[in-house]
Amino acid sequence: MKVLQADRVVNCTGPHRDYLKVGSPLLKNMLERGDLRQSVLGGGLECLEDGALTDVRGDTHSDIFAIGPMRIGTLFESVAIPEIRDQAAALAGLLAKRAA
Repeated sequence: MKVLQADRVVNCTGPHRDYLKVGSPLLKNMLERGDLRQSVLGGGLECLEDGALTDVRGDTHSDIFAIGPMRIGTLFESVAIPEIRDQAAALAGLLAKRAA
């Protein structure tokens, strides 16, 4: 086994997983107001299987969705391009059905 010593390690898989620390005024405001909630598993935001986000009461937003790393607390495989592409296609299909 090869051991690599490093002074720093950079996470290149996506944004910070504590969304209060991301620096986005929109996300910070929505989290502080309770419109969104962070995953209890320590990464991403709470959402349903289709990516619909939930608030602090557990109510589902019908018009706010997440794909990619934001879903990592609910759907662990959410950081690679194939998974993100599949999530985007599924969400596009859902939204297209609603618009029909």
